Amino acid sequence: MHPQTEAFLLLGPGSNYVDWTDRAGGSYREHLAKECVYIWMVPGDFRPPFPHFPSEPWGGKQIYSSSTLRAYGYESHYIADTNQMDTIMKQATRISSPEIRISWSSWQRDIEASLKK
Repeated sequence: MHPQTEAFLLLGPGSNYVDWTDRAGGSYREHLAKECVYIWMVPGDFRPPFPHFPSEPWGGKQIYSSSTLRAYGYESHYIADTNQMDTIMKQATRISSPEIRISWSSWQRDIEASLKK
């Protein structure tokens, strides 16, 4: 990444679950994830490809742009218990999770407004 690039995530209060089925046909629901928004702040003239996550294709939205700064955001799930998720990945024959719902519905507008100041 470029030295003037900042990347961070904002965790929300909402819990997200993973439904999975094991080899014996048992079904489970595990609350392993939290809602989150990934934010990238890059210089205005910086246009590299953004990282792709193996489980989720890039879905970033540009939320602010000026000659000196661009900001992008991406709604996602943050897996809080990676050890349990690794265990599930080894045992599961099927995994699904709910649609991503971010409780901070105005995050794009709020971040854009704060950067315009």
